[in-house]
Amino acid sequence: MQQAILLVDDEQSVLKALKRLFCRHGYDVVTANSGREAIEQLTSGPFPVIITDFRMPEMSGAELLRVVRERWPQTINLVLSGYTDFKSVVELLNEGLAFRFLEKPWDESDILQHVKDAFKAFYQLQQKNERDQLLLGSHSALIELDKNGTLQRANAAALVLMPELANTGQALPRLVNSSESEDLLRFCQGGLDDLLVWDQQQKAVLLERYLSDDFGHLVQLSHEVSVVGEPDFPPQVQLASEHELSTMLQRDLDSGLCCSLITLGISQHDVLNDLLGFRTADRLIVSITEALLQSLKTSEKLCYLNGDRFLLLLSDVDSEQGVLQRLEQICQAFQAAMSRQHKMGQIKLFGVYGMAPEDGLTLKELLSPMRLCMTHQAKSARQSFCRFDEQLVKDYRRNFEISRALLQPELEQQLQLKFQPKMNCDDDIVGAEVLLRWFEPQKHGWVSPAVFVPIAERDGQILDIGRWVLTKVCKQLAEWQHAGDVLLPIAVNLSGRQLKEDTGLVPFIAELLEQYQIPPSILNFELTETYLVQDLQQCQQQMLRLRELGCMLYIDDFGCGYSSLSYLSRLPADAIKLDKSLIDELESSLAVQSMVRNIIRMSHDLNLLVVAEGIETSFQLELLKDMGCDLFQGFLLAQPLAAQDFSQKVRQGKAGD
Repeated sequence: MQQAILLVDDEQSVLKALKRLFCRHGYDVVTANSGREAIEQLTSGPFPVIITDFRMPEMSGAELLRVVRERWPQTINLVLSGYTDFKSVVELLNEGLAFRFLEKPWDESDILQHVKDAFKAFYQLQQKNERDQLLLGSHSALIELDKNGTLQRANAAALVLMPELANTGQALPRLVNSSESEDLLRFCQGGLDDLLVWDQQQKAVLLERYLSDDFGHLVQLSHEVSVVGEPDFPPQVQLASEHELSTMLQRDLDSGLCCSLITLGISQHDVLNDLLGFRTADRLIVSITEALLQSLKTSEKLCYLNGDRFLLLLSDVDSEQGVLQRLEQICQAFQAAMSRQHKMGQIKLFGVYGMAPEDGLTLKELLSPMRLCMTHQAKSARQSFCRFDEQLVKDYRRNFEISRALLQPELEQQLQLKFQPKMNCDDDIVGAEVLLRWFEPQKHGWVSPAVFVPIAERDGQILDIGRWVLTKVCKQLAEWQHAGDVLLPIAVNLSGRQLKEDTGLVPFIAELLEQYQIPPSILNFELTETYLVQDLQQCQQQMLRLRELGCMLYIDDFGCGYSSLSYLSRLPADAIKLDKSLIDELESSLAVQSMVRNIIRMSHDLNLLVVAEGIETSFQLELLKDMGCDLFQGFLLAQPLAAQDFSQKVRQGKAGD
């Protein structure tokens, strides 16, 4: 309800006159005759703006607004009353309970302007909350800029990346090369979505617009950060800066030459750091740099980035094959130099290369996608040399866009809940799992939960999304209960980040159960096994609090990670859900069949139910029934259903009917 107004007054004539006025100007209007009726309306769905009378029987406007501030703090409240109430209303204004005082009788143009200002304040507050959530919750390095490019705030990750960002109030051009000031101005004005600049140490920093609103921009910063300081290179080590490399590349391209830009890394650099210690690893980087320089031709230029990362420019290359051959020669010479001078021939290089002008015309165009692919390559089990993957870059950009889309006010209207039935051995429907679906209408269409849920968990949106899901589920259960339908247990997934960071989650769930009068045993929760193992003690506490409410708990994706039943005896769980990967291999692997059979047997010994999800064939279903599995879920039995379709299927009684 982004343009909805809740009018509260005990005089019907006032409500009718105001409703006509606001509806005529495009607002959605809901009315309430008393403070208590207003609270009932707010419970059904929050309103951005409330206009309330001050003097009302039973509950005054002041009492109503105190409840609203406690339960719906983002709502913008206006008080409409006679002049005799002005002093009392001033007290409300001073307490921050009311945004404006509107006097009866009202002037139509004035009251419309006040309402317009109230909606503007609501959107600004919403935007501020979004930015606060991201800055505090995101693991990415984020800074907040105003429209002029002045630094307002930086989160912890950004301060690790660039400690000088602690000096808020500084113009961002102070942090980058002055030659980039024109591009930076375009970036701040919205003309560019990303920009590669150089800081005052001549290191590349990628700026990416994360979120723009009326206040300014949230910008993500990134470059490869070393866990040690920059090595103390001796004078004879002659390295080029990134800026110099950029100039050389442009000069070669202007001369009609083809070039290759390569980002180089050291295999297992983190392990070397741990084994050698930072100081020794620092000296090792100097030795590696010296060996690399000895392996290069005069025309080939090397730049040190940070950590274990280098940038190499090969001029006048004839083909991609020529680049790979030259890299092989460099690696052989490097190995020989390391073995001869430092007795460390086991140091190996890997990297990502790009071709100019084919892949890009400037260092900026080349380095940005190469940086992303280098991060992916560093995590790969087989580290080698490869050309940058354009699809990987597109996926990164898509994920970045999805993360921003998950912050939009329209998100709740785009999300849908589906209910996938669970059945027992007699083919009776005995419950369901809630599955989240998202249709993003502007660009991405239907986005898979496997894509957007991990992004939301990484960047913090999962906290608000999780609470929205819980509210919608409880509201739906209440509707079924009111309609006389049989209530079956409904399972909701809780993410690790919700359990770790949403400190008010359990009280919030308790409030929902009381508000909608839902029996706690009907609301089940599924917790991922990998999260539970990461922090067993904290999990025990959170699970005990949920169990105290009377909710059932499932260990989800069991068998994909830690896969040990020994810790289950220490957790207050009621059931486990076999990971889909086990179900997929049932038909082809006797070893997996034996494993699943033993898991089911030992789970029953611990008084745990066993649920199999992802069942797609009759063979899987019959085999699991023979093994003694308790509950079954999957496309073979029923696809995820809308709430109305699910309730209809429950009334039919069988999943396959």
